[in-house]
Amino acid sequence: MVTPKPVELSVQAPSFGKSAPAVAQTSTHAIVETSIPAVAPKSPVTVAVAQQTYALLMQWLWYIYVTGLFVFGLHLLLQLLVLFYQIQTHPVRKEGRYRIVEMSGNRAPCSFGPYIFVNPSLYDEETYYQILSHEKIHVAQSHSLDILLAEMGKVIQWFNPFAWMYRKAMDANLEFLTVASIVRNPTINVVQWP
Repeated sequence: MVTPKPVELSVQAPSFGKSAPAVAQTSTHAIVETSIPAVAPKSPVTVAVAQQTYALLMQWLWYIYVTGLFVFGLHLLLQLLVLFYQIQTHPVRKEGRYRIVEMSGNRAPCSFGPYIFVNPSLYDEETYYQILSHEKIHVAQSHSLDILLAEMGKVIQWFNPFAWMYRKAMDANLEFLTVASIVRNPTINVVQWP
């Protein structure tokens, strides 16, 4: 049996502007020693190493991000330069607000800004004019601006798979919008459309 030892406690009453004397009391509560496992405090060295490791990791992630940003930004810039090179080196025919760049080689027709890139020698006359009307809708609805913004978003978020999926889904959506415009146009015979 543990016999309680008297313990002297010194309690100081709260003071509100005045100093109060300490009151000494004797208590008969027993102090029982228990063994509580102590958590070892982190040493300053351990904390410093963790902070340095975190800083180094963030620095490397930043370098990787900037490298990806540079690579994909350079790729986008090269794509734009190729378009402008094609405009300068191929014959351009004006048709109202549209500029038709007559390409050579087996390339799919496309448009960017007011320019429509197509190889007229690959298609018969009717198909050629159907392709032009399709691409003119892309130009009229400013789809190249949508594509450019999505490409810039892809450059900034090159690590995000949703940015890539968004770009692909946007392409499909722009094609659906163009075809819907063609179908609604009463002057176009949709039955003969390729």
